[in-house]
Amino acid sequence: MRFLNILQFLTRISIKNDLGYDPHMERGIVYFPVVGGLIGLILVVANGAFEWIFSGIDNIYLQACLVLLLEVVLTGGLHIDGFGDTFDGFFSYRPKDRILEIMKDPRLGTNSLLAIVFLLVFKLISMAVLIDYNMAWCIGFMPLVGRLGAVFMTYKTRPARENGMGNMFIGKSSLTTLILASIFSLLAAGVLTYFSQPNPYIFTYLLGAIVLTFILTKLLVRSSYKKIGGITGDVLGCGIELSEIVFLIYILIVMR
Repeated sequence: MRFLNILQFLTRISIKNDLGYDPHMERGIVYFPVVGGLIGLILVVANGAFEWIFSGIDNIYLQACLVLLLEVVLTGGLHIDGFGDTFDGFFSYRPKDRILEIMKDPRLGTNSLLAIVFLLVFKLISMAVLIDYNMAWCIGFMPLVGRLGAVFMTYKTRPARENGMGNMFIGKSSLTTLILASIFSLLAAGVLTYFSQPNPYIFTYLLGAIVLTFILTKLLVRSSYKKIGGITGDVLGCGIELSEIVFLIYILIVMR
């Protein structure tokens, strides 16, 4: 039941509407990478379907756009919203209280708009290149890495607000959760290595992506502490999106 609660919290995938209240929702953090892996599997399968449907049309950007659109639909744009709000607040160069107000404001600011546009453009181009190089399987690891980044960000951290949706997870990740989430990610990397093209370095590259995600999210947490004295749900969403785009760019560099 806890996994289903986390699945429905992080995505728009609805399994059951009467799961009931989980008083220990924070224990479901361990399932974040599992949900990411499921999203990744759906994206890879969908990409294969799009490739078959548009087999007579040589346009990788159309295919990549549909895969990206599917990802946004699956997540409901939840993390993209946090990504934009974080850029709006952090680059306003205002005091802590004002930054938190800006991040909570539902209106879209210039920094948010620019950040989201560049995020989607980078994702679209990166996915298109991976599809063109017959490396679409890498897209399947992207959502997993992003949500593993969120696990890293919930370990020994503190919330910037007294009340916030992200507070149910922030600082609630235990060492056991961290280890189990990392082990699942490594197992997923092993599976991808087995089923992907024969390349003895693929697992090493994916392991490097996990380490890079850890470093990236810790830098984001550090920046957030300086800006607002902790992290918020928006910052978690920002961490997920940053981890995904950095993974795509990283994999293009090491697999070229």
